[in-house]
Amino acid sequence: MAASLTINTKHSPLAIFLYVTKINLTIDGVAERVPWGSQTRPLEPGSHQVDISFQYFGRAVGTSSTTLELADGSETTLSYKAPMLMTSAGKVTVG
Repeated sequence: MAASLTINTKHSPLAIFLYVTKINLTIDGVAERVPWGSQTRPLEPGSHQVDISFQYFGRAVGTSSTTLELADGSETTLSYKAPMLMTSAGKVTVG
């Protein structure tokens, strides 16, 4: 049975330029560009490396990473909040 990972991403409503950007989501080295909001991915149980950032003037910023241990049949939620200062790391919380 697979595990499920839901990734919720958000930014400040005052950061109006981020509305036209996408999230760089990398799970176990597989990268994809996804819109802000909620994304759900089925994953095999075990350890998974998750890296999240977004593009700002052509470069990845707000990078935050975490390693998750997913149990068989589990449904885990990860939340990412973009930083107010683009040179800072984003905040990732699990749960």
